[in-house]
Amino acid sequence: MDLINLISEINMDDNYFYVVYVLFIFIILIFINLFQPYLKHKKILKKQRDKG
Repeated sequence: MDLINLISEINMDDNYFYVVYVLFIFIILIFINLFQPYLKHKKILKKQRDKG
């Protein structure tokens, strides 16, 4: 009986870790998508400045 409780607790912890991991990746993807246009814009401005 104790073994079953232990396994279920471990599974709960794994699921919690998995949820946190997925959220972390999701946040990183959103962050990249938000900052990509900004970084591209910055590069374009730098190129224009180098030309002129």
